[in-house]
Amino acid sequence: MTVKSAGATSWQLVAYSLPIIAIEFVIYPVLAILPAFYIHLSGGGLAAYATALVASRLVYSCSGPLVGYLSDRIETPWGRRIPWIVAGLAVEIVSVALLFTPPGDAGSLYFAWTSALVLFGFSMIDVPYIAWGSEITRDYQMRSRITSYRAVFAIIGQLVFLLLPFLPAFGGHSFLQRVVVAHLGVAAIVLLVVTIALALLFTPRTSEAMSAQPTRTPALRVLLHMARNRPMWYLTGATIFTFLPYVIQTTLALPLLASLGLASDFSPITIAGMVSAIATMPLWVWVTKRIGKHRTWTLGLVIMMLAPAVFFVVAHFFGVLAGMYASTIVGVFPLAQISASLPYAIMGDVIDYDELRTRANHSATYSAIILLVIRLQVAIGGSIALYILAALRFDARAVNPAVIQPAMLAGFFFVPVVLLAAAVLFIAPFPIDARRAEVVRKRLVTRERS
Repeated sequence: MTVKSAGATSWQLVAYSLPIIAIEFVIYPVLAILPAFYIHLSGGGLAAYATALVASRLVYSCSGPLVGYLSDRIETPWGRRIPWIVAGLAVEIVSVALLFTPPGDAGSLYFAWTSALVLFGFSMIDVPYIAWGSEITRDYQMRSRITSYRAVFAIIGQLVFLLLPFLPAFGGHSFLQRVVVAHLGVAAIVLLVVTIALALLFTPRTSEAMSAQPTRTPALRVLLHMARNRPMWYLTGATIFTFLPYVIQTTLALPLLASLGLASDFSPITIAGMVSAIATMPLWVWVTKRIGKHRTWTLGLVIMMLAPAVFFVVAHFFGVLAGMYASTIVGVFPLAQISASLPYAIMGDVIDYDELRTRANHSATYSAIILLVIRLQVAIGGSIALYILAALRFDARAVNPAVIQPAMLAGFFFVPVVLLAAAVLFIAPFPIDARRAEVVRKRLVTRERS
């Protein structure tokens, strides 16, 4: 029985969104916490760990398109997406156990191959998982609702990770303690199994989009179709210039606070931003329904561009710490919608447009390309941030609560605003609005019924 376009219930949307809690619970520490834990464990070797990071993240970036292409081509009795998610779960159970409970002599090589295995397992999960979300419905508004749910649960996953070590059962509060990391690994495995099981049991697995035949198009032809898909170029450019400033600021946030004597306030400020993003999500869903997805994205970018001004105004009257809280809240509260929700909701419309033109469904391939774009920003954004600091001679040992060094003024405030302005230039003229998306959907439905 076909699920109607707008027929998914709130519980079904919750069930679909649950795995992102576990995904973020693991991805966040793999990318941001565990490198420091392993360096502390082995006592140094920064150059070797830098190489390990590059190698593991290249696996993460490059494996996605392969998984997406194969997921689009291979049909099974359980569909095109579910077998990959289940297989990825099996890989994650083993690899998370290895990565979070290393032997005493573990070094950069052990970290490189275990983290690469974890990230490869997640390519097997999140590429078909994102494609699955775009296939639950072809309805323009419902797609925004689905990705909004997923964005909220992604932030919840990061919050759960940051807060769990404060429980007495974890044996400590520091992410550099072996017992804390080991307990987090156990929690990650439990979350992965439970949330993915619930998603598989209760999320709709039949719809107009899912009923499309698997693609038989050769890989090069798929890429050629994608290159000719004008909305995909707009989406890709907007995604690049939205994520790149976020990664740069994320990389520089702790050094900036440390240079101002506020390093201990990093976690509270970060949590305040996350809470702001979750609390305002219903507002962003309402705004998206009223003005459309690409206009909401544009509005969010403009608000984020105001964050530096908010910092300097508030800091002038109430101090630097208050300025950091205020600018973080302003800069982050649209971020969940425009980074974790709207790119994927809009991607579903781009996929429908491609299917109308090519008569083939390439959902997982498109999902993989967008994820590749995002992952590449994660890989290069941190390097860009550090290059800016090096070029402008940032002094990491200088602590002055009253002065922001020129390197931070450029890297944390000026460069991100320029990049966000570039994102506006891509997303503001995006050609598929609600009316055009509905025209595409009706043509696809007519074709499938004929």
